[in-house]
Amino acid sequence: MSNIIELEPNSIHSVVIDNKFIIVHAETKNENEISEVELIINDKLNESISIRKGVKYIEKNLQVSGELKIINKGPSTINLIISFL
Repeated sequence: MSNIIELEPNSIHSVVIDNKFIIVHAETKNENEISEVELIINDKLNESISIRKGVKYIEKNLQVSGELKIINKGPSTINLIISFL
């Protein structure tokens, strides 16, 4: 199960996950854009990365029990996919 979420700059997507493995994939919508994205699990910074479409993205296999927040710090809109394994 997965769905694509469009995450505007300076916005947060928050989801509560009950001890499941997930993959998070994020990339900017357009080829030359870049954006800063943070993954936070239970209010602890897990990863911060600059992403660009086709160049850099987050593809991380995480086991999550609790709240996962994905923060798009901007300046670009990103496409976000959270897949449950």
